[in-house]
Amino acid sequence: LVFAGEMNSFSKFTKPVCHIEPTEADDISATFSLRGQSKFTIVPYASTQDFEGLFTLHVYCEHPVTYRRMPSMHYLNIRGSWVRQLSGGSRQQPTWGCNPQYLVKTVRNTDAIITLKQQPLKGLAEEGQDLCAFGATVAQPEKEYLESFERCSLLLERREIVAKSEFAKKPMIQFLHTFDTKVEDQVIVLSLSPPPRDTQYTLSILSSSPLTLYPVPHMHTVTHKGAFDYDNSGGSSDNADWYKNPKYPLDITVTGKYRVIVQKCGQVGLS
Repeated sequence: LVFAGEMNSFSKFTKPVCHIEPTEADDISATFSLRGQSKFTIVPYASTQDFEGLFTLHVYCEHPVTYRRMPSMHYLNIRGSWVRQLSGGSRQQPTWGCNPQYLVKTVRNTDAIITLKQQPLKGLAEEGQDLCAFGATVAQPEKEYLESFERCSLLLERREIVAKSEFAKKPMIQFLHTFDTKVEDQVIVLSLSPPPRDTQYTLSILSSSPLTLYPVPHMHTVTHKGAFDYDNSGGSSDNADWYKNPKYPLDITVTGKYRVIVQKCGQVGLS
């Protein structure tokens, strides 16, 4: 591809001056005239991602020309899993903060292409049947989060969503985001819904400047399944039998914020 002007990986895509379709031939060439522009960008590419190989680029012209290679992009690749209680579902779920999170550090404004892939489960015949809806959110945590470096996204009621991808049932999602130094450290939250099983993911970030990612420690979770019946259903605190309701002592050794979630699963004896 040949584009007019100086471009990088984050420039807005424009119609190329010249485009040579991929081929299996050993050599490809094209002749074209360049008028009215002093700078052009040549982008060699292969038809498949992650292709490895050597190439030689020749440019012949009537007048002297100089060239330089654009700076290489910075690349991060992280693998992980949504597992058991660490899979919090979509942002509409009260357990959203249990999802994997990464604190992002940068020293300058940085354009980034964020790509998230999920690992399909094997053994399912229909295409797409093994995929769950998933997405990524970039959020700005509160100041106390930065000071303690503790996971508290589950507990924050007011969060500023800086950017988010689509939330879709597909193998890969991708979106462009600028990490602005005026916005304090940001967190990438990877969410999967529904989370009925362990699912692997790959998070890749292509950025114009170096980024540092810190995995945020997982939320400590305690889960208990119970049921109301005639003997332990005392109603609200306005009722005289309120004392009959189930009670669970909670031993806390560290001062902090905690959230208790009660989910109604159905009636006893009914599916």
